[in-house]
Amino acid sequence: MEVPLDCSATSSGQRQWATPEKWQSHREIITELYQSHTLNEVMKTMADKHKFFATVRMYKSHFDKWGLQKHFRAKQVQALLHQKAERDAAQKASSMYIRGKRVDSKKLQAYIDRTSKQNQDRISTAAEGGRLSPSAQRLMAAVVACRTPSPVQSFKTPSTAPDRGQSSNNVTDSDAEELLGLMFPWLRDSLPQTRASSLLLSASDTQARTEKCMRCLRDFAADNFDSGRWSDELGEKGRMELNLVVNWVNIFNDVCGLLGRGQTQRGFRLLRLCFSQYEALLSAGSVCLFFSIYTAIYQLGDYPDLTKRMVGYAHEMSEAKLSVAHPFTVLLGEFFAMDHDEIMSNWKPLIDCYSSFIAEHSNDDGELMFEVVRARNDSIMNQTHAGLVDFKVAEDLLKKDITRWENYTHASSYETVYLKQGLSALYFIQQRYDDLHRIITEIAPWSQSFYLDTLAAVAVNQGNFEQAIEIYSTWFTWGMDNFGVGHDGTVRASIRLENLLRDIGDMDNANVAGIQSELNLDALCVRLGELELQEIHDEEGGDCNEVKLTSSCLNELNVGGDSSGYEGWQAPGFVAEDSIGSDPRISSFENQSGFPLPLLDIGMAEFPISG
Repeated sequence: MEVPLDCSATSSGQRQWATPEKWQSHREIITELYQSHTLNEVMKTMADKHKFFATVRMYKSHFDKWGLQKHFRAKQVQALLHQKAERDAAQKASSMYIRGKRVDSKKLQAYIDRTSKQNQDRISTAAEGGRLSPSAQRLMAAVVACRTPSPVQSFKTPSTAPDRGQSSNNVTDSDAEELLGLMFPWLRDSLPQTRASSLLLSASDTQARTEKCMRCLRDFAADNFDSGRWSDELGEKGRMELNLVVNWVNIFNDVCGLLGRGQTQRGFRLLRLCFSQYEALLSAGSVCLFFSIYTAIYQLGDYPDLTKRMVGYAHEMSEAKLSVAHPFTVLLGEFFAMDHDEIMSNWKPLIDCYSSFIAEHSNDDGELMFEVVRARNDSIMNQTHAGLVDFKVAEDLLKKDITRWENYTHASSYETVYLKQGLSALYFIQQRYDDLHRIITEIAPWSQSFYLDTLAAVAVNQGNFEQAIEIYSTWFTWGMDNFGVGHDGTVRASIRLENLLRDIGDMDNANVAGIQSELNLDALCVRLGELELQEIHDEEGGDCNEVKLTSSCLNELNVGGDSSGYEGWQAPGFVAEDSIGSDPRISSFENQSGFPLPLLDIGMAEFPISG
């Protein structure tokens, strides 16, 4: 399968990719569009109106080079609130603007709540009319502004609904709500109204709610440790519960990534499984239950209404399975009372709080302690993505944890490999490809899917699409040979290959790959359903014939691979990154034997990673 790398010479069905000269000449319009539109909207506008074609990765790479960002900056906020304080003293009403764009007070409050203590102190000083630094003073004159509000203001900007369906790359929250209502009729009911969130710089209500959540987490942990349900060493039952949690979160990662690419039908197929499996997750009561539900909520950050409905469902399920007064039920009730920004801003304090409670009952090298480390590192990665943690700080913390767990275990342990995957994800974001290649080569014998996934992602980033297609094809073939149809790694590889082919305009081959993706996704969903029935059978002592019937149905599903590949297969991991979102996430540790797998012969001399 040949894909021309020189896209300037177009052929039938191929797009002409933007050259460096085109990027430079269109920089101003792209920058302007990005200030008020999503990336998908920018891409569509540039393609439709300017015949400017580029992939998501290309756009993000250039945004990094140009220093574009959509987040608040501390000095801008200082200058803005200093100017507002001056107007407040003169009893003038104010609307706030940064670079001509009106500031949303809720989003500004959320930024203030989650920024560093040092920034909060400086912002507080500025908001009280204190002295500004020279750089902040320059911003006050050139970047920020406070103006008298108009008598009538519009709080919503009309938008045109995108086309629905697989081809759309711009899924809205209303799309998600409509599809969710079709799948779950009980979610069509309107949600109860919650009280308004805190006013700007008046955080007493939100602080009280955060503190109540912390008390719930403390009581939740204490009850489980005191009863002996949780202990420092997980044991076989605890590890099974943990696998259930990790796999559930991984599926949720897939859901969000599929929705992000506009692959709505696929995303909601997996979302339906997540809803149906949540009851089992709650009943298992793993120590990582809170980590899992908060991670899922965080992953749904682009869909606030869907987030609210997910929290509402989890709260009702907790009331039914546990009790109204159970600490976890009360915690979810507090989450339901929060608005979207408040949920997001509480991520770090609540994760840190819960981690500290678990750490109090854990040995430094215990299994529980590693779950604390895992959650903390996920939190660090999220904060790094949001610009709240410096890359160097994150790198140093990850390296420290790797050294620590190599000493506790060994270089090829599950813990060490997981942490090195996290470090490689950080290098990928920074485009430090030499360091990235070194790390993924170290762990390749124990995590070949991650190895191939990363190689292909780097090739895409560098515009080597033919190389990426070959790696994805190798990965898919290897997955079919080793795990069979419907395994999460096989699904991941096929969807990645399909999406890349669509991105570069090779629709004929993309449609062929799409058929394989659908067949593998069908098999994965059947497998997940079989696992759920098996758990119910084991727990309730059901008739063995019922489980055999499910297995026989699966064996009849002959879609390009031997269904016997399911025998002895562990719980599924995560499906994809680019198919499924822009964040490189960690898949399940695929080689449990402890013996290194042979590296695939994919001609690595032909697949260089240039730094």
